[in-house]
This record gives sequence, C-alpha cells and structure tokens, in this order.
Amino acid sequence: MQKSLAPQILIALILGMVAGVTIQLVTAPDGIIQEYLVSGLFHAVGVMFVAMIKMLVVPLIFVSIVHAVCSLNDITQVGRLGVKTFGIYLGNTFFAILSAIVITLLIAPGTGANLGHVDQLVRSGQSELPSLLGMIINVVPVNPFQAVVEGNILQILFMAIITGIAIKKLENHETHSVSNAFSLANSVMMKLIGMVMSLAPYGVFFLTAKLAATLNGSSILSVLSYVVTCLLIMCLWLFVIYPILIGLVIKRSPMVFIRHTREQVMFALSTASSNASIPITYQTLIQKFKVPDHIAGFTVPLGATINMSGSAIYMTVAAIFVANAWHVDLTL
Repeated sequence: MQKSLAPQILIALILGMVAGVTIQLVTAPDGIIQEYLVSGLFHAVGVMFVAMIKMLVVPLIFVSIVHAVCSLNDITQVGRLGVKTFGIYLGNTFFAILSAIVITLLIAPGTGANLGHVDQLVRSGQSELPSLLGMIINVVPVNPFQAVVEGNILQILFMAIITGIAIKKLENHETHSVSNAFSLANSVMMKLIGMVMSLAPYGVFFLTAKLAATLNGSSILSVLSYVVTCLLIMCLWLFVIYPILIGLVIKRSPMVFIRHTREQVMFALSTASSNASIPITYQTLIQKFKVPDHIAGFTVPLGATINMSGSAIYMTVAAIFVANAWHVDLTL
C-alpha cells in the first residue's frame, strides 16, 4: 500500500491558502500577477488535475461494478446489497436534514442579513425539478454512449449491473474468462488512481491558491452566519456522528476512521466535487479499510450520487437562512 498522502495534501492546502491570500493582499485585482499567475497558471493546473481525476470516474465505475457483480457467488446478493445500501444512504440523508433543521433553527442564521438582489437572481435561476417517477425512468439510458459522455452516474451504474448479471449467466468457462478480464481491468484502474493521486498535493496547492487569491471577502462576510452554521453542522456530522456510528455499528476505532479518511476530507474540500472524490474513496476503502471489492465497487459510486448528506445540510441551512433574512415565518 502506498504511503499516505494526507500530510502532503494538508501542507499543500495550507501553503495554497497562504499563497493565495498573499497574492490578493499585495497585488492589484486586474494586475499582471492575477492575470497570468492566478487566472493563468493556477487555474490551468488546477483544472487539469480535476479533469484527470474525473477522467477516471466513468471507467472506474463501470469496471468496478461489473467486477463486483462478477465476484458475487449469488446474483440475488445484488438485490440485497442494493436494498441495504439504499436504506443506509436514505437514513443518513434524513438524519442529516433533521439535524440541520434543529441546529439552524437554534442558531437562526440570516436574521438581519441584507440579501440585496437575491430575488432577481432566484427568479432568473428558477427551473423545474424532475419528479421522482421521472428520475426513476431516467435511470435506464436510451443511449448508453450519451450516458458515458455526460457522465450520468446512475445510468452507468445500471449498465454495469446488467452487464455483470449477463456475464454471470454465460457458460462457466466464458464467465471465468470475462470475469478475469474485468478483474485485471480493475487492477489497472487502481494503478491509474495511484498514479494520478500522487499528483494530488500539487493539484490541491494550485486549486487552493486560485480560490484564496480570488475570494471576495465582503461577500463571505455578508453570509458569514450561513457559512459558520454549515461548517458547524458538517463538522459535527463528520467528526462526531460518523465516528460514533463507526464505533457502535461496525466496532471499529473512530480515531482510525478519522485518520484513514483525512485524504478524502482534504481532497473533497479542494475539488468541491463528489464525483472527483470517487477514485480516492474507492482506493481507501479497499487498501485501508480492507472492504471487499464487490462492496466498495457498488457502494462508492452510488454513494457519490445519492448519499449527499453535505448537500442536504447546506440546502437546508440555506432555506432557513433566506427565510430569516426575508422575515418569512417558518411553521413546523
């Protein structure tokens, strides 16, 4: 197993913030340093690094899911694993929303805030939300190549699962040959993840430096209570709730869990992308937590799509924040 990148990523994160803040303080917003260094070099390297990570997502999901299904002794395990996974993810999201509601109502962010032209922004950004039935129907791709090009995770999951089931229904010698091919492909994907992740400290530095150099301090101050509330609830969820569940449910040390997931936290913080975090999460589960391939391969991409407790928290906080700012009475 390769050496942990967490210390290097943490150092890169701090150095990137220091470099970005320094550039913002000592240079003009439209100066040559901002134009060529921040908007040029920092932006280019950061975008290229995230693109390299996302480049691995689609093939990793397809290969790992097919490999996972082929590794099952009984096809019916797919259904049982799916039900358990959906149940855990939905429960996690539900309690994340519940905790966000309770804590946000207690803190009451947004009281006295001035949102300015938010009404115009909301009106211009309105869009129709898909129905639950529409989302279910959309899981089945009309064009599998379009699903791959667009990176539609649920559709790719569906294609991978039925491909794995089809392989299991082949003759024994054919199933063995194709399964071995996907097993080798999965090993290749793990090597690719390791190669790309070795560049993570550099990518994190440039991403963080670009963000810190272009961050608008006045904009953050205007919604500071919202930002603090979100961070408080997310830290509570990540460093208190999750470790407690780890200790009670699967009988693992919470401190070991926190230590093994440091890279994911810092990487996700730098890239702000669930999909971009799929490769490092998959790698960590297999190498550090010794999770079986078929479980990690199935749960990680699905979790990046529907197990978004962080998104649930910040959207809940945002709704209450805006309601408080506009003096809208929320009745429960």
